Amino acid sequence: MTREAFESSGRGRRLLIWADEPHEHLIAGLLTRLQMPAVIASPRESEAARLAESLGLAQVADLRRTVIESDQDVLLLLSRQPVVSETLEAARGRAIPMLSLRPPMSLPEVEAATALPDFIPRFIDSPVVRSALDVLTEFGPREFVHLMFRGPSTFGPLAARLADAMETIDHLLEPCEQVDATQPARGGKRPPQTLADLDGVLTAIVRFDGPMAAGLTVSDDAPDWSREVIILGPRGVLRITDNSYAWLDETGRVVDQSNRPSLQAVDVLARAILAHLDPASVKPPPPAWERVLSLCEAARLSVLTGQGESPHKLRLILSQV
Repeated sequence: MTREAFESSGRGRRLLIWADEPHEHLIAGLLTRLQMPAVIASPRESEAARLAESLGLAQVADLRRTVIESDQDVLLLLSRQPVVSETLEAARGRAIPMLSLRPPMSLPEVEAATALPDFIPRFIDSPVVRSALDVLTEFGPREFVHLMFRGPSTFGPLAARLADAMETIDHLLEPCEQVDATQPARGGKRPPQTLADLDGVLTAIVRFDGPMAAGLTVSDDAPDWSREVIILGPRGVLRITDNSYAWLDETGRVVDQSNRPSLQAVDVLARAILAHLDPASVKPPPPAWERVLSLCEAARLSVLTGQGESPHKLRLILSQV
């Protein structure tokens, strides 16, 4: 999406930012790139006041009322603390775009919600990734897929990195049979009873019925942002990142590739926001949360049990609750 296209589609819009104090540098970077007016709110009013003063923004005391009175705003949810459902329902009623770094944390949350924010940034929604996925038919069978998704905690909880990775796996491969996950550095932390409890680093092997497998490592405490997928098959290797892809055949010859300027984490997020505001932007369907969250829950449960867990069985159990 070009800057000219954004200025045409986003003119007059204002960001309603729901954030915590550690998001200060992220917000400053976004405002520099987006060139949009903004106001700030926080789960803790004292943090909102400090953010507003530091960033030179107006503070919003009542986010729901501001949404109700809004015409051209965009609700940007950076905090791990969700806003109340009435605010989301008001935003939906006003046709206000709702963008969140936090995915739904359970299937019951999805089923009970009358308004869900759009989860960003999704790897499969990246322009380079969409181009790379177009060559997969020509690439042929996939035998193994490895994913490494990492980022700092201010760019969303570990559940966000896990959901992003699991959606990518769900998009690339057949339905999963089993997830075997571990958090080797969890130490004395309490067991993760919900996806929201996950933090640090998680690694998993994902097994399928056919002759393929996937491995992933996700982290929410890395000093930098990186998303990388490596696909191995009889016709070589396909490596995909946020800003490049390269297909090498079995002899090492480059079959296809694309390189764009390197992106910082704030660039990836700004691009996702711009794409959502551009009516001409091609957008993928919403995440298949039933499948994606079943994969995530299987990983969480596997961390608890030390055994492989079946996403399909979890879906059956949850459907009967």
